[in-house]
Amino acid sequence: YLAVSVVPASLFGWAASRFFIEARRNGELEVLLTTPLGAKTIVSSQLNWLKRLLFWPLVVLVAPGLVFAPLRWMVSSLPNSLLQLLMCVNIIIGTRALLWVGLWFGLKARSQASAILRTVVLAFATPFLIQLLVRIFLDMVVLYSQPLGYWSVVLAPDMAKLLFCLWLIRWARRRLWMELAHGGPAPLRLSQSIFHAFSEVAALVRKARRWPSVPDI
Repeated sequence: YLAVSVVPASLFGWAASRFFIEARRNGELEVLLTTPLGAKTIVSSQLNWLKRLLFWPLVVLVAPGLVFAPLRWMVSSLPNSLLQLLMCVNIIIGTRALLWVGLWFGLKARSQASAILRTVVLAFATPFLIQLLVRIFLDMVVLYSQPLGYWSVVLAPDMAKLLFCLWLIRWARRRLWMELAHGGPAPLRLSQSIFHAFSEVAALVRKARRWPSVPDI
């Protein structure tokens, strides 16, 4: 599944990062940032173009799941039906995360290939890994015989993936606008991006649990 899905994820990353890669290469980005259009208009225009481009492919991917979800409820169980709906939501939100992260790396990466690779690693492989680890953990500690245990094993992995993708959209969008507002990109390594992403997740967890802050080293 991972190997097959890398291909469309790479295509989404290419489509999202292409504009900023080319605009930086030919010098158009600096000119655009000095016009009244502004950074937000540039980003929103790119997103609108990408949404129009991907609308029907997403409909084709999601429609069967939406159609068969009620049928799974009738012939199987409610958790399986909800899982089908959750998978459809994950397709939409996961694609949106790929687009936002692709825009971010299009602005930051040194080449098109680098932008695609970083987008796939952070916005596709990382959510997949989180989903897999949550499923493995629940398989080890949860009893299927209990109703709550069955629901958690079925739905929790996809919920974890969904929450991470939602947070990733917010993270990439905020960083992209901040970077454009400062007038130009600076080089950034993939390891730095992943470190910054998970550092912010850890900070949110510490804040939620009211952990004492740890001084930076």
